[in-house]
Amino acid sequence: MPMPVKTLRVFGTLAAIAFVAPAAQAASVKEIFEKYNLLGTFAWDCSRPPSPDNNWYYVNRLIDADHVRRDFMTGPSTRPWVAVFDKAVELRPNEIMVSGLLTGRIIGKTVERAPVDGVWRIEPNRIQQWSSTFEGKPLISGGRLDNREMPWNHKCASPSATPQAARTEVLRVSTRTLTDHQFLTGAKDGAAVVISGELRIPKSADERLPAIVLVHGSGGIARNLHDWVGAFNAMGVATFAPDSFTGRGLKSIAGNQAALPRLVQVFDAYRTLEVLAKHPRIDPARIALMGWSRGGAAPLHASLRRLQRMHAPAGAAFAAYIPVYAPCHVRLREEEDVVDKPTRLFHGAADELASVEPCRAYVERMRKAGKDVQLTEYPGARHLFDDVDFRPARYVAQIQTSRRCRLEETAKGEIVNVETNRPFSFNDSCVIRGATLGYDETAYKASIQAVTQFLRTALKLH
Repeated sequence: MPMPVKTLRVFGTLAAIAFVAPAAQAASVKEIFEKYNLLGTFAWDCSRPPSPDNNWYYVNRLIDADHVRRDFMTGPSTRPWVAVFDKAVELRPNEIMVSGLLTGRIIGKTVERAPVDGVWRIEPNRIQQWSSTFEGKPLISGGRLDNREMPWNHKCASPSATPQAARTEVLRVSTRTLTDHQFLTGAKDGAAVVISGELRIPKSADERLPAIVLVHGSGGIARNLHDWVGAFNAMGVATFAPDSFTGRGLKSIAGNQAALPRLVQVFDAYRTLEVLAKHPRIDPARIALMGWSRGGAAPLHASLRRLQRMHAPAGAAFAAYIPVYAPCHVRLREEEDVVDKPTRLFHGAADELASVEPCRAYVERMRKAGKDVQLTEYPGARHLFDDVDFRPARYVAQIQTSRRCRLEETAKGEIVNVETNRPFSFNDSCVIRGATLGYDETAYKASIQAVTQFLRTALKLH
């Protein structure tokens, strides 16, 4: 029988708890979670896979003595949000409060590092969320969410039901903000900046693992990237997702593409490779590069020998390149002179933001040059076909796109608008606003299968 628990309503932060529960014992997050056996996987029903409707999973994983990561899972590789708790307080025996920051999709909106706290009731091998506040507002109260009782979450005997990393690290990457002209001519005198990202290592053994660098689009690190991380970790591939925006004071450039030079993330990818290649748990010969939308320019262009000679780290190279709905309408000089590593493009045939047609032409040029480049198209699929946050599809009026422009690099390293033969600007008449973005389950599942199969060969997975 559940133990009797006095109703506790929490509408503030941890400071408020000190007032209502002065007897709370000071302890580290690690000590609290270990005392109550709260590390591992919990679910409403451990015998069934995670489901968005009737079987939520929670994975609690220790980062260090002061931080626990909690993944909310609604599918085998679908995590709507991730929370990192940096405080845990024992309110009374078998009842604790946790607080920290949440990133992901919750109550209808996408957030990054938003404050969250909650009170948990604890019984042997099971927990119940009794109350919770999100951004200072009540979410769960008295064990009820939207007038529904919160089920008890049972500890699962096997953690394999949900993919999880054995270790998570935050890595810092020293890079620069180069103009397109600086990047294309080999100059390196752009403003120095430090970006960071989360490295997830899926095995606890000591062997060096393959890895994949994930380059986000103009909206920043989004829901779809987190879902791909789960799929890659489940197959034994470490993931690193550099955040190219926060260190530069940006959150999103979807409505103002001129806020950051278009080739900056290619340079960031090279600097990320330099850091990962030196990591003691990563095999430097088995690092792939994948990017979405604007971030797809990184795997699209990083294989050029000319750019690698100017910017790539000595003695390190990517093993494979995966652009996903990338902007292929920018043609660089010597684009056919790429390294002998495979490139696989994935694109929705109905993409209104980054048209697939220039990608078809690009692949045709590369194949005529004898390069290992292939394009997979998904009929009817739109931009962000792998992002469940865009289900149903919706029109985004202010998003900016240059899909109608034809852009080429000149011998002087300038990107020009072919129509005007002048340096390209996002004020050019070919730049427009508005596109319909939408999730496509068929395309998403097919792309997951195709990419993972490709990586098993490209990264020599056993």
